[in-house]
Amino acid sequence: MSAFDANVRALQCAQKTADPVVSMIAGPVTMNLTGSFTQSGSFSVSASASSLTPVFGLQADASRTHAQARSLPVQFVPLSALPDAVMGRAIGYAGDLIKQRQDVIDRIVSDRDALAAHVRLLTSGYDGGGCSTVIHPFVGIHHDP
Repeated sequence: MSAFDANVRALQCAQKTADPVVSMIAGPVTMNLTGSFTQSGSFSVSASASSLTPVFGLQADASRTHAQARSLPVQFVPLSALPDAVMGRAIGYAGDLIKQRQDVIDRIVSDRDALAAHVRLLTSGYDGGGCSTVIHPFVGIHHDP
């Protein structure tokens, strides 16, 4: 059983349905990092005519900024709609290549059809049996040594 199949089975068991809701990354993952560090300081020595001891002055400033931002667009769809959602994402990634190359369209449709057939197999094979063992989606089953 592949990892995908095991994760689908875990979701089916957890949601108690043959057609569970699944999540998928719906667009490009982006990460923005910004940072800055500023340091400044001054030092001065002066003497006053009315005083026999010199006057010292010291000043320092430091500033630090650090920020991170991550964007992970997630879409939730029923398992049965996953092939169409994946095809939509692939069309978005392909962009203008679709207009220029027929083989890109053929590959996207072929991938969608293969995933749809596999999903139909997974949904038709679910009967609720075999769900007695606790299976965690995307983690699996704990096996004692």
